[in-house]
Amino acid sequence: MAVIAPGALASLAALFIGPIPQDPNCHDFADQRVFFEIPHFGDVITNIGFEMYYLSGWLSGHSLKPGRPWGVAVVDHAPAALRSSAQGRCLLGAPRMERLNEINMRKHQLDGLRFVLFLMVFATHYAPNPFHVGYLGYALPVFFVMSGFLITNVLLSADHPSLLTKLKVFYTRRFLRICPAYYLVVLLLIGMEALTYPAYYLAYLFNIKLFAVSLSPSAAFYEWFLQGWRDESMHLWSLSVEEQFYIVYPLLLYITPPRYRTTMLFSVLVMSIAARFWFMSRYPKSFYGTLLPVCAEYFVWGCIFSWLEYQQRLPRFSPPWTLSLSMIAILSLIGIEFSLGQSGFLQFSTSHYQTPIALSMGFFIWGLWSLPESHLVVRVLSFRPFVYFGTMSYTLYLVHLIAMNLFNSLDLKLPLPQQIGVVAGGFAISLLMATAIWHWYEKPIYALRRYLPYR
Repeated sequence: MAVIAPGALASLAALFIGPIPQDPNCHDFADQRVFFEIPHFGDVITNIGFEMYYLSGWLSGHSLKPGRPWGVAVVDHAPAALRSSAQGRCLLGAPRMERLNEINMRKHQLDGLRFVLFLMVFATHYAPNPFHVGYLGYALPVFFVMSGFLITNVLLSADHPSLLTKLKVFYTRRFLRICPAYYLVVLLLIGMEALTYPAYYLAYLFNIKLFAVSLSPSAAFYEWFLQGWRDESMHLWSLSVEEQFYIVYPLLLYITPPRYRTTMLFSVLVMSIAARFWFMSRYPKSFYGTLLPVCAEYFVWGCIFSWLEYQQRLPRFSPPWTLSLSMIAILSLIGIEFSLGQSGFLQFSTSHYQTPIALSMGFFIWGLWSLPESHLVVRVLSFRPFVYFGTMSYTLYLVHLIAMNLFNSLDLKLPLPQQIGVVAGGFAISLLMATAIWHWYEKPIYALRRYLPYR
């Protein structure tokens, strides 16, 4: 996929470059119409089909077998005993063994789901009035539940003898995956002088600052929030919550003896629900929904389902039925919540519907994880473009509001209604920026994880 990055940057650069002079007679029989100051725009745009045809052919030449990430050469013929032995690790190579281990923890349908969830978040943030499509904002809690599920799976798969080694490996790998792209975007925003509280962004504490500022809500506060939401990329508060969860949870899981982990997880769940009740009664108009004690309920439901799956205590549930019924439950609860006007202020001020919705999301993630590869939902979500962009959904989430501001600053005029043009232009720039950052910046850094295997 690295070949896509140069093309992505070239396409982005083409926005700033004027038309290339040519012989005036070379296009006498071509479409003469001009858009965006590009002569013969019809001819230019129709060539995109040839590029897409080439890209699809290139992708089809890279087989995507079940459970096999792109670009990973798996030694299928190596005996299990060889792969698990010290001699096998020496012959096959520790980095390759690490990739083999990671295959068991990756599901393509979850990558596809990540991209679908990003599209929902994107639609919410680009809507003229996000509150009119606030139900799409529930994509964010699904991300939280999925994070709890997958991180628990990763932590339980670690096979190092000492607690310190397990924590060192986990925290270092998380840093390599999350922090480089995050700080790149934050520093860009600081360089643009777009942030009111840059220190809190840098310290992964912006969610706490947002809550603190909201404790005394005023017209000035709401004006700052509504005007600065897109300019300051305030959606990054959710990444502060995730980082705080990643710091606290591994230590809590590892220091708890296995026989007490179920009790520990449900205890944390009860404390999170109690914290939400307390904030709702004490600070009902504040942004308490941005705090980890409140958001923890989503993470912990994912952790519980992952832990129960690890212990094989969910065998009686049918994954297809679980997925279908949980999806119906999620949509029904959200529909009732919004139709009764009890949805609060999106995730910033949540309602009492959070608990049943979060529980349903836990069943949904487990059901999707456990589906057989032949299931229609798995095949749809494993659609290659979904999987490809799903792997960089984190980067897309980081840059999509910057892409909107960039498109508006370029003052480009698409042959579309204004709002649709902003959505189309912002989406295209988001894909280009995320692809370039992922292939040229994030991926090389994250590749260093091969020196810190979980096993």
